[in-house]
Amino acid sequence: MTTEYLISSFIKKKMKLRVFVILGVLVFFVALIIFLLQSFTFYNITTAKLFKSSEFEEYPFMEEGTSSKNYIMKRMSFSNNRLPTIVYNTEKNFFLVYNYHDKVLKINAEGEEIFSTPLLPGMEFPEYSSFLFTQNEVYDFTQDIVEPEYFKEVINKNQELSLDKWQQVYTKLYKDSSEVLYGESLPHPQSGFLIYCKINGSWIKLYSPKNKKHYIRGGHVHKDRDILPAKFTPLVLLKDIKNNKYSNDWSIDDFDEGRKNLSYYNQKYREKDNISVMSYWKTGQLETAPFGFDAIEYYNLTIDGETLKFKESAIKGILGNWIRYIDQYALPIDYEKKSNVLFLRYSYLSNMNFDRSKGVYIIKKKKN
Repeated sequence: MTTEYLISSFIKKKMKLRVFVILGVLVFFVALIIFLLQSFTFYNITTAKLFKSSEFEEYPFMEEGTSSKNYIMKRMSFSNNRLPTIVYNTEKNFFLVYNYHDKVLKINAEGEEIFSTPLLPGMEFPEYSSFLFTQNEVYDFTQDIVEPEYFKEVINKNQELSLDKWQQVYTKLYKDSSEVLYGESLPHPQSGFLIYCKINGSWIKLYSPKNKKHYIRGGHVHKDRDILPAKFTPLVLLKDIKNNKYSNDWSIDDFDEGRKNLSYYNQKYREKDNISVMSYWKTGQLETAPFGFDAIEYYNLTIDGETLKFKESAIKGILGNWIRYIDQYALPIDYEKKSNVLFLRYSYLSNMNFDRSKGVYIIKKKKN
């Protein structure tokens, strides 16, 4: 083996190594450019149609509904200026979905809507209760057949009772009542607040003195301690553990210590982790932020081994995390075996997509 051959062989190997190094550097920079374009621009590179499965084109928006072999997702309530609230009656095993200035729905454990009524101005629907009060009637959602019941008696509407006499009447009504609920607004400022009492199956409406101020939410008095706490079995909230959000759109971090111990919050829940993001498609720059983009995300929701597919909007700051607006609410662990329905709530930015998918959705078994 001559010296010239050895030198020639060495040069060839060195050239091959240099080619591999150059190719490796090129591949690295191409991959880096693709990563930067995908992550920090508004262009779709790795999610472009060339790389994306055609099946994503078939994913519907939530408002269009979706289904699998045995399950269906259905919209139950739209969203207006406030997100709908979902509560659960532990004794009678039903759900209420109510949307202020819209309607209240009663939904049974199988996910079927069994009653609906508009929520009109002047109606009272005390939070976490199963009762709706109109000017002349009461709706008791705990009844199997919900029908309006007229008030048996209306007391002090014209402020005819003296303060002492009113206190006597109120104290006796409170003592004799199985249910006592307070109006949480002041629809009649010259007639006082409204107090609703149920005695022996009949309802009585009592107007408070007009100078008696109280503020009661969920039966808990914040002023005028001579007004006694409400008497009723409070409903419980559902919760999205993953997003730390209750089905009234509150987070436990928003509460003071007193609220954290209330029965409708103080429950144990199990996290649902059955929604997967399969892909996304960037749709443009965020109007509210110069360094972020809007996108359509494609989701698979798995339940009992079946998959429901849908898509919805999300946003991402170029240097931040994805912000998604889909919450999945679960019953407390003590009651989760009483119903197999799931609730989703889509709440994209409050001033955007108003007419599209915002609202509450239920996932339930199809009827046979």
